[in-house]
Amino acid sequence: MPGLRIAVLGRPRIERDDRSPVEPGSAKATALLLYLAVTGGRHSRSALAGLLWGDLPEEGARANLRLALTKLRRVAGEQLVVSRGHLALDPDGYWLDRHELESALEGGDGDLERVRAALRLYRGDFLDDLVVRNAPEFEAWVEGEREHLRRLAEVANIMLDAGVILIITAVELTQQDLELIKTTVDPGRIETVWVGDTMTTDLSCDLVLTGRETIDACVERMTRLLQEKGIIFRT
Repeated sequence: MPGLRIAVLGRPRIERDDRSPVEPGSAKATALLLYLAVTGGRHSRSALAGLLWGDLPEEGARANLRLALTKLRRVAGEQLVVSRGHLALDPDGYWLDRHELESALEGGDGDLERVRAALRLYRGDFLDDLVVRNAPEFEAWVEGEREHLRRLAEVANIMLDAGVILIITAVELTQQDLELIKTTVDPGRIETVWVGDTMTTDLSCDLVLTGRETIDACVERMTRLLQEKGIIFRT
């Protein structure tokens, strides 16, 4: 079965590699597929049942999860990795626009055109217009991801307009990696920004933007940093 192309930046789209549309069959089956794609890794059946059917008793929630899995098997096939207690998507079996965006925003290769192309993938809010009823835990997750990606896109656009390489830090990126990048790219064109609440690397960042700040506040702090360094000028 061909791989999947999954877009979550804006209204969600799920297609096969040949661009034929994939219809999981219900809003919650769609939500399950998208959640597995975005989060990666293995998830327990009980956690997924609670995520999407938390309003039901456990037995009913698990029954609904089994029904959703039946629908997903028809469209995801071998990309869906199912065991007795856990579910996952094969990480090599799908392309995700969010992964493409975040990979480009690490910016270590100095390719601003790649960053510009990746930002064009941001068509709108995360999972825009996706309605999943009676799933408050899933809705809370979506809202948190939505705010995080808004900040990411705003900051990236500011820095791209300033001609600065953006490194939005990733778990795998270390201070040693950053120093290596600086031997091949003009350090004056690099700003290291962490967007999120919990630091998971040893990087010494130029700026940390947390989820507790409004998007306007993040934009203001980012702009001030670039002004102070003489990268952009006050208008």
